[in-house]
Amino acid sequence: MGLMEKYQGLAEELSRYSRLAYERRLVGAAGGNLSVRLPENAGFLVTASGVALRDVAPEKVAWDGSRFVVQGEP
Repeated sequence: MGLMEKYQGLAEELSRYSRLAYERRLVGAAGGNLSVRLPENAGFLVTASGVALRDVAPEKVAWDGSRFVVQGEP
């Protein structure tokens, strides 16, 4: 099982909360990054740089564990 398959639910939640923060005007469109810590010390899922928080999709997150891999287009 790949990383995104294993943590798909968390990536979906990160996407949902990114849009929610934008809709509630807690952040601007590109107002920074949001992240979630993965269980079992597997690292973090982070919204990709250059993607507006209103447009974050589950496949457009980055993983920061032992290395950094961008999933999808930045």
